[in-house]
Amino acid sequence: MMYSRNPTTRRLRSRRRRRSLAPPLRFSPTAWAKLLFLRDRGPTEVGGFAISSATEPLIVEDVRLVRQICSPTSVVFNDESVADFFDSQVDQGAVSNLNRN
Repeated sequence: MMYSRNPTTRRLRSRRRRRSLAPPLRFSPTAWAKLLFLRDRGPTEVGGFAISSATEPLIVEDVRLVRQICSPTSVVFNDESVADFFDSQVDQGAVSNLNRN
C-alpha cells in the first residue's frame, strides 16, 4: 500500500477499511427467491418484513407481506394489517428480544 502525506486521502482509505469490516446481511435461498419474485411481480414497489434467524439476526429466513397500497415510487402499509402481523409475531414468541439494549 502506498503511503500518502495527504490527510484527506488517508482518512478515505481508513473509512473504506472500516466499512468492509461490517458484517453483511444474508438471505436464505428461499427468502432470496421470494424477494426476487416479489420484485419482478409487477411494475410497483413492494414492502414487507424480513424474518431473521433467532440466533443470527443478519440472516433473513423469510419475507412476509402485509396489506399495502403500492405505486411505482412508494408503499403505504395498512395499519391494521401491520398490527395483526406484529400480534402474530408476539404470539409466536418471535419478538421477545426487542427490548434488549
